[in-house]
Order: sequence, then C-alpha cells, then structure tokens
Amino acid sequence: MTLRDDGKYDWDLDGLQRHANLVMQGLEAAIDNLDDSRVLSLILNDLGRKHARYQVQEDMFDKLWDSLRFGLKQSLGEHMNRELSDAWFAVFKFISRQIIAGMRQQRSVTNST
Repeated sequence: MTLRDDGKYDWDLDGLQRHANLVMQGLEAAIDNLDDSRVLSLILNDLGRKHARYQVQEDMFDKLWDSLRFGLKQSLGEHMNRELSDAWFAVFKFISRQIIAGMRQQRSVTNST
C-alpha cells in the first residue's frame, strides 16, 4: 500500500496477494521447523532482515496482532476461547520478537556502512 498526501492509502491488491502467499510460505517453513528452535529462529531472523530493507517499523507488529486475532476468530468461531487466544498470542510474540531482532541487526549493519 502507498500512503497518499491526503492521509489515505492506495492498495496494491496484486502485491497484497503476493505478500499473503509469501507469508503463508513463511508460516509453512516455521511450522516445519517447530521442533528445531535454532533453525526456526534463523528463518525468522532472516525474515526480519528482509523486512528492514522495506522500511517496516517495529510498531507495525503491535497492529498486526489485532488483524491476526480477528482472522483467527473468524476462522475458528466458537472454538476461539481465551486459552487458544493466549496460545496464539505467545506464538505471535515469539515470531515477532525474532523478526524484530533480524530487523535491528539489518539496520545496525546498514547504519554502520
């Protein structure tokens, strides 16, 4: 999306679809490596470095949780209880912390050159 001068956004729906596919591929890689936290952390850290190159800001992850929770609630319906929400939030926090660590590493490398 692009922020216009009037404060509204223009949405690139094709780009959004491509990004959604990449997110799903990333989630698949994360799930495939749930039993190996070292590999999982490396994948997420690398993802963070990529996001830093696109100027993604850390506070965007706080906003992302609300969207993810909404999607989970829509998908799971009455099965989405407090315990399940807390579990998903814990996973989200782990993922976002690893991505943010990668973003910070990339920015420190970029700023030192």
